Amino acid sequence: MLRQIEHSVGWTVPTVLAVAFWATPVLGVVAHSPDSPANRPSDSILGRWGDNGSCVVISPSFVITTRHQGGWQGMTVTINGQAYTVAEITPNATADLCVARLTTANGLPAYLNNFAGLYSARNEYQKTFVMGGYGKVAGTIKYAANGLPYAYAWSGSDNNSLHWGANYVDRYSFSIPGSPFSSEAIQADFDAPGRGGAVACESAVAEFDSGGGWFLPADGMWKVAGLSAAVEHAGESWFGDPVYGGPDPDALYAVRVSTYASWIDGVVKSFRVPGDANRDGFVNMTDLGILALHFRSTGTWSDGDFTGDGLVNLADLGLISAFWGYGTNMEAPPSSAPAPEPCSAVLLGLAGVSLAARRRMPLKASR
Repeated sequence: MLRQIEHSVGWTVPTVLAVAFWATPVLGVVAHSPDSPANRPSDSILGRWGDNGSCVVISPSFVITTRHQGGWQGMTVTINGQAYTVAEITPNATADLCVARLTTANGLPAYLNNFAGLYSARNEYQKTFVMGGYGKVAGTIKYAANGLPYAYAWSGSDNNSLHWGANYVDRYSFSIPGSPFSSEAIQADFDAPGRGGAVACESAVAEFDSGGGWFLPADGMWKVAGLSAAVEHAGESWFGDPVYGGPDPDALYAVRVSTYASWIDGVVKSFRVPGDANRDGFVNMTDLGILALHFRSTGTWSDGDFTGDGLVNLADLGLISAFWGYGTNMEAPPSSAPAPEPCSAVLLGLAGVSLAARRRMPLKASR
């Protein structure tokens, strides 16, 4: 049974209310042991999506998540204990996937130092990945009639706790059972400890982690290869048969990021960073030089008018200061945080030098 919820961003989000065999709930991480993978991304690469899901940070101002848990402009996303506001949501046309741009409390674009690259290689099969998310964890162990354990009941009531685990890509899928969206996916199984296919810190997903990431190392950094989207049973994670206790692992599905990497990259790069006059994705000396060249004159964005008032002035210089060093590049995090406000004076001095140099240029003699 599905209920339709309309959000202000203009797209409809199906929400699962009742589940039979296959479920499309919001998910979390369930593990056989309390151990977490020693080698894993920073906690600040994941966030809480509202009060019912998770998301992955992919650039200083953007996160990706699944669509089925809902979302709207103005909702809160919490990353590393800091609250941000969703300024824009861009849903994919067909997949259980959306990109959201975040702002700070004062309306400026978020500046997040830690983020994941996008896994674009189509070679996820048989790779061990690290998974993370906010939500329910393993609770009461459930036993089969012969006394052997076969499942964990989910424990927890909200998405306030971050948990990490690991698993193994068993296969690809061109659909996610039970999902109202058409998404390419990667799939894993929740194998019993010691069973063939099980990995260290073997984990499943549970309620409140839809949109949490499945991460693979590549090019010297962590890249997100999947977004948790579905699990076989609701309320409990099976690794055995409920009657005999033998192997019967739950299947876990994630939206396959490599399929949609180019689309995600395009959405992020379409956003104009305040201070990025030449729109190369970075705020640096090139942009300051452009602003200095047109300082105190009329102009457009490409001339340094980032406020949109038609003038290149101190307000625009202030935006360069606020976002100095910022980059939307998703392949490698920026090397420095935004410049503090006092840097405005330094940048103004640099601009003054550039302007002075411009004024000292000899004029051509008229003929």
